[in-house]
Amino acid sequence: MPLPHEVLEGAGCLRHSRAPPGRRRRLRRVPLSGERRFHARVRGPRTSAVSRLPLLGDGQLEPDQEIVFRSIAGGKRAAFFRSIGMTSLNEGLPGPFNAMVIAPTVGMPLHRLGEALRYEGVLPPLVREVVILTVAAVRDSQFEWASHEPEARKQGADAAMLDVIRDGSESLADDQCAAAVAFARTVLSGAHVDDVLFDRLQEMFGDSGVVELVVLLGYYVLLAELMSVFSIE
Repeated sequence: MPLPHEVLEGAGCLRHSRAPPGRRRRLRRVPLSGERRFHARVRGPRTSAVSRLPLLGDGQLEPDQEIVFRSIAGGKRAAFFRSIGMTSLNEGLPGPFNAMVIAPTVGMPLHRLGEALRYEGVLPPLVREVVILTVAAVRDSQFEWASHEPEARKQGADAAMLDVIRDGSESLADDQCAAAVAFARTVLSGAHVDDVLFDRLQEMFGDSGVVELVVLLGYYVLLAELMSVFSIE
């Protein structure tokens, strides 16, 4: 995801410069830093040349936006930001997190829900990650794929498993992961979850686990839609 108001080109990018009211802003080239190179690697297709949302960083935040910003940047996701080489978040948050900052009334609950799902949930970590990657594959959300593939590998996913999730051509060997991916693909296709699949999920994860599975799927679909609608890479 390049920073908003930037267009990637070669080894650098073009950024809007300030212009007086009534005049069009011109573009100036700025080099890609390490964290921007990460964004360039995970960018996905979009319909507009730049993000449709301004990127809010330090000095640009209203008090309620700053609360959300600090909660995200300094919370349980801090290790994730470090893992992708983002040692400074002064210019703004990557992926869908900037949207949460812009709309703090809904952004804070959304951020907290994401933290609960990722760090406090009852689902097995590998099951959680394969569901997230399934959403990323079906919705072509390259930011989420690049963000969660390392965690999936850490939890035991190998290259063959990732290929199956990406292609959707066959079932996974792990029973729990296979059932979770089948559920995710069923819902994402708009089909009804039949009793056979539901009973299988309920037996594996219990009622609370199935509820969490539905919420997990919905949360990452929502993030994918945020990034698609606002052309966030």
